Amino acid sequence: AGLPTAIEGLLKQQPGESTAAVRWVPGLRVRSAACGFGRPATRPWAAVEVVGVASEGGDESGGSSGSDQQPFTYSELFAGIGGFRVALDSLGGRCVFASELDESAQKVYHKNFGDCPFGDILEIGTEEIGSHDVLTGGFPCQPFSNLGEKQGFADPRGQLFREIIRVIYACRPRAVILENVANLVYIDGGSSLEQILQDLSDVGYDVDWRLINCSELLPQQRLRLYIVGLRRDIDGKTDFRWPELPVLDTSLAQVLEGPEVDNDTQNMLSEEQFAKLQTSSEYMQDPEKRLAQLHAKARTLTSGYRGGIRSEFVFRVGAPRPRYFTVRECARLQGFPESFVHCGSEGLPDRNRAYHQLGNAVCPVVVAAIAACVLSAIGLQRGTLPSGAATSHGIEPLPRGPDPHRGLTASALELLLAASPTDTAESLQLRALCEAFLLGGSSGVPSSTGCGRELSASDVEGLRRLLTSNLPGAQTTALFAIGRVAYLEGQTGVAKTAPAAVAASGGLLALVTGCLAGANEVQRQAVTTLKILSTFESVVGPLARDACALQRLREFMQDAEAGGSIGRQAGEILQNLGVLGNGSPPPAMGTAGCECACAEVF
Repeated sequence: AGLPTAIEGLLKQQPGESTAAVRWVPGLRVRSAACGFGRPATRPWAAVEVVGVASEGGDESGGSSGSDQQPFTYSELFAGIGGFRVALDSLGGRCVFASELDESAQKVYHKNFGDCPFGDILEIGTEEIGSHDVLTGGFPCQPFSNLGEKQGFADPRGQLFREIIRVIYACRPRAVILENVANLVYIDGGSSLEQILQDLSDVGYDVDWRLINCSELLPQQRLRLYIVGLRRDIDGKTDFRWPELPVLDTSLAQVLEGPEVDNDTQNMLSEEQFAKLQTSSEYMQDPEKRLAQLHAKARTLTSGYRGGIRSEFVFRVGAPRPRYFTVRECARLQGFPESFVHCGSEGLPDRNRAYHQLGNAVCPVVVAAIAACVLSAIGLQRGTLPSGAATSHGIEPLPRGPDPHRGLTASALELLLAASPTDTAESLQLRALCEAFLLGGSSGVPSSTGCGRELSASDVEGLRRLLTSNLPGAQTTALFAIGRVAYLEGQTGVAKTAPAAVAASGGLLALVTGCLAGANEVQRQAVTTLKILSTFESVVGPLARDACALQRLREFMQDAEAGGSIGRQAGEILQNLGVLGNGSPPPAMGTAGCECACAEVF
């Protein structure tokens, strides 16, 4: 009874009053210095001496001076298992603060880096963080994800972005790099993203953002939003340019472990699970919706991979039953190096937790490419970037070619090689492609810089190069980007036609329909993209006049071998063309007046 009475007395106490037992402190946070009451601080961070220490000769932010000999410093908020750290360490950075609430992820982080992150960022005072050059963070995505309730800032987890603003305002890093789901661009009609951009601008940063799909480098479809902010008052700052990423024709088969894992009961579906899968209506209609396409890209890895309808399974020839991806395969899909330790290995418990953690992680390879361009823009790396990934993971450094901007991606590509199986024909081919891209030879390795709110003229030209490359990976990347932008635009609930109109007027529509004659995985992605585009009125007319495309769609719909989802989606496209617009059915088959450009493309 005494404790509630004491609390009641404290609540009745007015500001300014004091007793021997209590004092009022503004802005109190559980782990702040003000909350210590003279007790020695207990810091979980191993390298305590580097936290908040200004580099000699640094600027007013207390960060690095920009010298080649002085590593830049950075923080990692909402760190997870350390995806940002893998990326920035590969560029020669020094992490001075990390925060992560989940205890299991903290253990993985400590196992890999030797430092244990601080806990709940809500309990951390900014004096615990100190000054640093670059702030990074993958703030919680659940409020903005298509897989969640999409409540945006109405979800309490959405408000955690304010903690990033609090730290930025107090610590004044030179640059900010943030990551989140692509749907953040479109949720609430775009107002949530606009609020984030405005908040960053209000605390003194020039901000830009981009949607980038890691499938350009890795065999996984993972479209993510990346936000970069540069502090306005930095002397010597140059214009930021997004990285030019090679579009590599990688496939899922290249990252799979050997056939022995197909027989491991930890990975396989049980006989009962397989029987249930085979009798499900989804599998009976189209097994490909649940079975991974080994020579294409994996679908987006999510935190719930091993529990729920979104799991896709590996079913190779000779395997007794389908299986889940192994944890190592998931790490490769995300771009984590082979040396990275995950739950279920080296004494860390709960193997299944690794799937959750990897599904929530950022892609270190993409982050490394973006961060290198950020460091170049703010003058923290002069000349050739260090081969941090090569040195750390035993990879022979890649050459830095004549194009300085392309050269900034070299460390990211070394990290890509470190995240791939070694000593295989595929790994040698991957290295050769990376070298050819950096040296700028006549190899014809296409490149991409992602896309912004709309498909700009430069985006259209980049997508055109991908679609005409005759490389299945490049073509599916472009098709996915076009379809995804159009799909997300449609989720606003407003009949906007920007992505579809650009696709039509910019000449991309003819190239998309030309992909209906491509490789199997290209055909599937082309049909999926056309299904989305066919819901826009600006596309109905041009597509309905493309007799060759209509003929192929009808063949898909009728061909028993195509069957499954590709046949159903082809039928839905034809239905859309007959329903939208003037309501008339598609024109009769024939070549007269065909707008198909496949003859020029392939």
